[in-house]
Amino acid sequence: MSSTFCTNGHAVSSGATYCPICGAFMVSSTTTVDQTNLLALPQATAGARFVEWLIDYGAGIMLSLVTAGLGLVLFVAFYFINAWYEGETGQTLGKKAMNLYVIDGRTGRFIGGPSGIGRHLLHLLDALPLGLGYIVGLITGRTFADRILGTIVVARPQ
Repeated sequence: MSSTFCTNGHAVSSGATYCPICGAFMVSSTTTVDQTNLLALPQATAGARFVEWLIDYGAGIMLSLVTAGLGLVLFVAFYFINAWYEGETGQTLGKKAMNLYVIDGRTGRFIGGPSGIGRHLLHLLDALPLGLGYIVGLITGRTFADRILGTIVVARPQ
């Protein structure tokens, strides 16, 4: 009989989908995380995506303001670390707070660190002209960057 652990190492009862301690996915001691279950989740709502965006960029801006002279350097570092983290785990800090995941729309797997950074850089296209890509994303659920990379943002029920 194998034990069940979340991706953060908490032991939990068998059959659980999410860890009651940290909310992470469950894995068996003999298997790895099955990220394909993410494809079954509903797409994130426009409101949830907007709030997670405010958290991500608000945290970066606050970090910049608090550190004065190092502000721009720390903001850029935060931006790239958050983007890498999103690629590797499916979540930025804002997405984690809102229980959202960025996944590959074809495989249901996380997109990887380099693609996470690429996705964030492609958001520059979403900002031009006048934030059109973000507006389209709020209406359709997929920004220009999501369409180019084939990613979707899904919401895990709380």
